[in-house]
Amino acid sequence: MQQITDADLLEAHITSCHEQAEQFSENLTSLELQLVDQLELLVDKDTVTNAVSASHDTHLQKIDDREDELLARVNSWMSSLLKSVLDYEHTSCELLNNIIISRCSLPCSFRSIYIWTQAPFFFFQVFTKTYLSYKKKECTGELRNIKRPGRPRKTTVVDDRRILSMVKKNPFTTSSQVKDTLQEVGVSLSKSTIKRRLHESKYKGFTTRCQPFISIKNRKARLDFAKKHLKKPDQFWKSILWTDETKINRTKMTGRKKVWRRLGTAHDPKNTSSVKHGGGSVMAWACMASSGTGSLVFIDDVTEDRSSRMNSEVYGNVLSAQIKSNAAKLVGWRFTVQMDSDPKHTAKATQ
Repeated sequence: MQQITDADLLEAHITSCHEQAEQFSENLTSLELQLVDQLELLVDKDTVTNAVSASHDTHLQKIDDREDELLARVNSWMSSLLKSVLDYEHTSCELLNNIIISRCSLPCSFRSIYIWTQAPFFFFQVFTKTYLSYKKKECTGELRNIKRPGRPRKTTVVDDRRILSMVKKNPFTTSSQVKDTLQEVGVSLSKSTIKRRLHESKYKGFTTRCQPFISIKNRKARLDFAKKHLKKPDQFWKSILWTDETKINRTKMTGRKKVWRRLGTAHDPKNTSSVKHGGGSVMAWACMASSGTGSLVFIDDVTEDRSSRMNSEVYGNVLSAQIKSNAAKLVGWRFTVQMDSDPKHTAKATQ
């Protein structure tokens, strides 16, 4: 203001400032009117909700239309690309086929054909069959396969299924028994053929595994006992003194029994058998705890007639003589004797 000395310039500058102020005021007035209109619009909640919903629906519709357009373009591009690739492969196969057939008419080796055509090795392997067919037709005048030498398969699919079914039903069935059964229905096979069919189905002949017989009642009782004592603490098991007796066979039967089974099924109940032993035996009693094993007592050493026969009286005498000393060594003075439900264990004399 101090630099302006001319009065006209000063008046023009003041007039310009007044005009800018009036323009600014008009802009503020228009903004106020727009703000008032918007505030009046926001006063009605339903109007605002409807406006927002309409805008959202319009936006989603545009997005859906755009996605449909993109998917249609992508599908069209993929279809055209696959069609061009398949047409190219078909043309290439026909061209290579014609080249190899025309080249095969000349006296040349497979390697020279492969080098000359510069075809991929996969195509060369495929079209080598064309060459072989061409040469075969040239020599024999036909393309059908001639009868090959060798003996045909002796059994049919039904026979194979019948052999497998008999072995599955009874694994102890011998090849002779299978042969006789098939002979009754008019199928004559050798034992070697039957064995080969079983070997093809992963069945092999093994010697049966011997295991003690446990009845269903005892299995259930053992399972109930295990469930009942499953969560017992370690201190409980450390106070248990386990006792039992067993018969030890001096010799066993020498006969062996064969079974048809697959690998990993040796202990399947249907693939095992219980054998009876003979030739003399001895009865022994023993005990054990979590800390170790106790004494081993042979019953014929404690009976008056030097026999291995054990009854409730003999069993009671063994317990009286062995329990306290073994419990003191293995468990301590506070212990529990655990035995099974054998009749001599539950007899009144033993209790």
